[in-house]
Formats: sequence, C-alpha cells, structure tokens
Amino acid sequence: MAERVSLDGSVYVKRSPTGAWLLTVVTLLVYFFVWYYKVNDETRRYLRDDSIRPWHSVLAIFPGVLLIVPYFVSVYRTAERIRLVEERSGSPKRIRPPLGVLFAFLTLLTVLLMGGCLFYYQDHLNKAWTTASSGGEATAPVAPNVAKAN
Repeated sequence: MAERVSLDGSVYVKRSPTGAWLLTVVTLLVYFFVWYYKVNDETRRYLRDDSIRPWHSVLAIFPGVLLIVPYFVSVYRTAERIRLVEERSGSPKRIRPPLGVLFAFLTLLTVLLMGGCLFYYQDHLNKAWTTASSGGEATAPVAPNVAKAN
C-alpha cells in the first residue's frame, strides 16, 4: 500500500518499488507510463520548477523510444530531478543518473531481445505452417510431454 506524505501543503506518494513493478507487469506496461508521469509531476511540484513537463517526459519514453535518444535523455533528466529532490530534502543517499541510464538500456535491450524471440519463434512457426499446407509432412508428430519437464 502506498503511503502519502504531506509537505508544504502538497501530497507526495511513497510507492512500493515491487508494487509499481508488479502493476507494470500486470497492466502490460500501462502503469509504467502512469508512474513515470507521477514521478516527474511530484518532482516538478517539490522543486517548484514549472519547466518540468511530465507529459513531455512520458512522450520521450513512448513513442520517443523509437528514436532512442529522447528515451535516454528523459531517463537521465528524471534521475537528475530525483537527485535534486534528494539534495533539497537532505537525504543522505544520492541517485546516480548514469546508473539509471544503464538500467534503462538493459531494460530496453531485454524488451528488444524478447521481441527478437517473438520474431524468431513466429518465423519458424510460419515456415512450418507453409510446409504443412504445401504437402509437407502429413502425419501428426508425437509431441514431447512438456508438462513433465517443468
């Protein structure tokens, strides 16, 4: 459950990182964009910096990821904003924006590799369907019992 914190008349939310991640998975990434907007909005309000535009940050993530550069710039700038919040609040820990960019790169790489798996699997399945429909092997092969392997 998220905890609400009131500072200078504004409400900020302490979210569970695990909960946010699970919501991202369950909602098929939709919550990630909501979370990213909220984080940028909270930093804008806390820093009292109207130059921070949460929607621009979200757009840099998607569809900006297609251009690659806006994605990484937004991730870096968001980390910089969080670092400023940490400084202003007196928090002893400091975020490292380059580390956040590295995590963003690994996340993007993982998504791309998963997409590669999809293309690889579907391509082979399509070839099998083509072979089967053009008079390839007509007998149904015996499927291995996959359930026992798991």
